[in-house]
Parts: sequence; C-alpha cells; structure tokens
Amino acid sequence: MTEKIRDIALRYLAYRDRSEYEVSKYLKEKDFAYDDIENTLIYLNEFGYIDDKRYCENYINYAILKGRGRNRIKRELKEKGISYDMAQIYLDELIDRNFEFKNALKQAEKLIKNNMNDEIYELDEKMKAKVGRRLFNLGYNMSLIYEVINNLKITNEK
Repeated sequence: MTEKIRDIALRYLAYRDRSEYEVSKYLKEKDFAYDDIENTLIYLNEFGYIDDKRYCENYINYAILKGRGRNRIKRELKEKGISYDMAQIYLDELIDRNFEFKNALKQAEKLIKNNMNDEIYELDEKMKAKVGRRLFNLGYNMSLIYEVINNLKITNEK
C-alpha cells in the first residue's frame, strides 16, 4: 500500500508544486488511511517533494506576476493550507508598499487602456469606480486603491 499511495502522490505533484495540505486533501479524497497519508507526507517532506515554505514563496511570486494584491494572496494561500503567519512573513519579504503601489497602478492603467476608444478618454467617476472594484477584487487594500486612483494620469497614445 505504501508504494501505491506514494506513486499517486508523486503523480499528483508532477503537474505542479503543491502545499502539504493540498496533497493531504487529495489523498483523503482517494480514501487512503490516515496513517498511510501521514507516512507519505513525512516521506514527501524528507525528500523535498513538498515544502510549504518554497511553495509559499513561489506562489507569491506567481500571484505578483498576475497583478494580485496582499489580501487576495493571503486568502488564496490560506485556501491552500498555508498559515497566515507564514504567508505574512513571505509577503513582507517579497512585497513592500512601493512595489505593491506600482503593481496596482499598472493594473489600473491596463484596465483603462483596455476601455479606451480612439477618441481622448476622460477619467470619469464611473471609470474610477470600475478601477476601484478591479483593484479590490485583485486584493489591494482600500487606502492603496484610493492612492492609485488619485495618481492616475490618462494619456491618449495614437
């Protein structure tokens, strides 16, 4: 049984990196015994097949590239079984306020550019609200959203 559960776990990990919680949940769904799952998780940890610290760092870098903010990243990591404290430590190491501001501003400008017509575009209240909702959904906090909206400059490049 030990080899079978290890093979299943390793195949599951072959597609992408996963947290210990994700692997555990997957094996539970496959109806393996608790002891077999625990032994498999120990094996996977010992040989570096799962490493929640590495997973956390990699996921944060991936989420940053996708334009996500701190709040959303923390929520997604929690869903993947990463503790709030671990997520906070790596977020603090990898993202400072200036970097997050620039990332949010880039997302706002991208949204506005995608909504521009050929004529000159004016940043009206409706567009500001749309930008605010988008940034909020991406996980940015409200003070940062207001700061981004107040710093938007629309240029019409033809």
